Amino acid sequence: MTRPTFMFVNLRHLTCEITIFTNSPNTHTGILQLAHCLDCAPQLETLKLHMQYHVMGSHCWPGEGILPMRRLDHLKTVYTSGFRCYRPQVKLLHGSLENSAALEHVTIEPTVTLYVDSIANIGVPEDKICEWAHRASERFGKAITVVKAHRRRWL
Repeated sequence: MTRPTFMFVNLRHLTCEITIFTNSPNTHTGILQLAHCLDCAPQLETLKLHMQYHVMGSHCWPGEGILPMRRLDHLKTVYTSGFRCYRPQVKLLHGSLENSAALEHVTIEPTVTLYVDSIANIGVPEDKICEWAHRASERFGKAITVVKAHRRRWL
């Protein structure tokens, strides 16, 4: 890999709010551009990604894949909301797990937390996300917590 032309040398904590409009979230690669930003932040310790995909009738991607990334030697914590196991999300998270020796914990929240929109959280495939997190945790030897959605009770 060539060295980036610019660096965020002092960046230690990064929070991104990302909204993606696509009909095919498993082939849309826009989120993968974030890997280039991570390459430019060698001191990054905490990464928070809040994602919302506007899609109709999509499915979890059952495969695996690692995005080529530079080492993230200082990254300790990754938190992501709106994680639905779409291919680009899986590749970005696998790349982070693979290249972060200091990584202590990953937290995945399948529900969208960008803004309150209950429609965005209908049909969240929590079981599939939990299965994926378990496989990834075993593969990379890192702790991954999946935050379960709070169920509303209608009286």
